[in-house]
Amino acid sequence: DSVWVSGTNDMIDTMKAVYTMPLDNITLHDTISLSVNFDKPKDVEISALDANVTYFVEPFTEKDIDVPITAINIPDGYNFKAFPPKVHVKMQTGLSKFDRIVANDIDIVADLQDIKPGSNQQKIKLKLSKTPEGVRDITYTPIFVEYLLEKQRIRINQTETEE
Repeated sequence: DSVWVSGTNDMIDTMKAVYTMPLDNITLHDTISLSVNFDKPKDVEISALDANVTYFVEPFTEKDIDVPITAINIPDGYNFKAFPPKVHVKMQTGLSKFDRIVANDIDIVADLQDIKPGSNQQKIKLKLSKTPEGVRDITYTPIFVEYLLEKQRIRINQTETEE
């Protein structure tokens, strides 16, 4: 956790850490502990020649989850419906996080900023806008979904009329 260092003031004042020698060709498949020599700066004495280092390796696994599509920038007076309404998301995650990742940790967004009501455009591209910490290799399908923009209905005097 620490070592004593001695040397000239100008050497000690500029030191921020004592580094270990580089480790070459380590392939980690499981947690390992090993002894690593310090890279001792010239004209500096240190109280230890090496340090015990442990590399913790967490197994990764694949998680599949269905995530509802979130629509943003929906034109005023309209409701958005996507077909399908959910996206299948695959990701790699550590076993310790596997059970804690839920659909609310991920945002798949349909941005209707450039969509005009009555447009002939039938599909919209989805974007991944939020992912949980500690995941990698996220993919989702479909990337494009069909959609409808429905005019909202309001109720006046017990009868339905369109806005």
